[in-house]
Amino acid sequence: MGILINPKINSWLGYSKKIAELDDKLKFIDSTENWFSMSGAVLTFISVVVQFLLSNLRKEELENLFNLSIGVKQKLENLKNKNPLHKVVLITSGITGLAGTLIWGYGDLLY
Repeated sequence: MGILINPKINSWLGYSKKIAELDDKLKFIDSTENWFSMSGAVLTFISVVVQFLLSNLRKEELENLFNLSIGVKQKLENLKNKNPLHKVVLITSGITGLAGTLIWGYGDLLY
């Protein structure tokens, strides 16, 4: 014959089991190495978005340049004269993407 357990105690044991399962899930969210590693994904995403926006901006500049009614020689001169800010943003975005990828892939090993 089995042991009879008070239903209140039985429901309390069920709640404590659920709380323990929830606590295990929260430990994953609370660990700093996971957050650090996931921040690399955010950095990589930001880098890709910036690169995409920059390439669209450059494409629009080129389209506007070729729609101008100036000579071919002047168009080529304008192509050579790039905005220095573009290069700075491009390099910074590339470094951010590289750092984000490394953090995303290996960030959990640092802790």
